[in-house]
Amino acid sequence: LRESEARFRNIFNQTFQLCGILNLDGTVIAANQTSLDFISAREEEVLGRPFWDTPWWTHSGELQAWLKKAVARAARGKSERKEVTHRAPDGKIHYFDFSLKPFRDLSGEIRYLIPESRNITGRIQAEKASAAALNQLRLFIDSSPDLCFLKDLEGRYLIVNTANARFFGREES
Repeated sequence: LRESEARFRNIFNQTFQLCGILNLDGTVIAANQTSLDFISAREEEVLGRPFWDTPWWTHSGELQAWLKKAVARAARGKSERKEVTHRAPDGKIHYFDFSLKPFRDLSGEIRYLIPESRNITGRIQAEKASAAALNQLRLFIDSSPDLCFLKDLEGRYLIVNTANARFFGREES
């Protein structure tokens, strides 16, 4: 039993994702080292507290309210998933793909809830940068009085500027 517990703890604490274990009422009973490191906390600072009242969630009343409801739904057997934010101790907001899943015993009864978060901040920042760059390109192309367009390798139009659309009597894309 001790060897099995040690193996579980080692795996639990080695994952790069934020992970924990909750009672069915949302009380934190375990948090892995990655999740504790993210908020610069010790395990005893979060154990026994309602999950929504821990530093991962206290920056957003809206997310806390959602999480309370998500815990109730997960305790009834429904898996939850949502893009959420967590504030790091330095004040920076990070984006996470969060899931909350019921954990069933061998008889199928729900015993615990498993919260898990994967940091997607880099992806979100890249998407925002890409959207901003596309918007700048669009503004630049639309400001040209010349007929401008962009096609893909199959010859499909991806972008047509205002001047081009007007000339051919079509809508911009």
